[in-house]
Amino acid sequence: MTHEQEILWLAGLLEGEATFAYRKGHGIYISLAMTDEDIVKRVANIWGIKSIRKVTPKHTNWSDFYVVRIFGDKAVSIMKQILPFMGMRRSAKIEEVLNLWVTRRTASEAAIRARARGKRCPKTANLFVVAS
Repeated sequence: MTHEQEILWLAGLLEGEATFAYRKGHGIYISLAMTDEDIVKRVANIWGIKSIRKVTPKHTNWSDFYVVRIFGDKAVSIMKQILPFMGMRRSAKIEEVLNLWVTRRTASEAAIRARARGKRCPKTANLFVVAS
């Protein structure tokens, strides 16, 4: 499969199955949770992640599911690559999450510069955005 085909396949899958989020303490990330272990492993492989997490629900009639997450700059890169292929709702959410990431990153960099100059910087707001 070519890189372009992988991006198109990922866009289709992530449109319906992924969570795109920015969360204080975790940063920006994409999370995929499904009962199809082979598909989650395939995504992990594309993302360059060596392992996935198996979750056994507390409800006995629910199936086990598998989770893979990608964080930081790698998540940003994937979001930017799949964005042109996403529907309106997902595109809006990805853009919102990317904007939060830029805002938080800029605020963090400003705080680091202020500390380097010996100044105090006001704390930034607790941000939590999730799209499922």
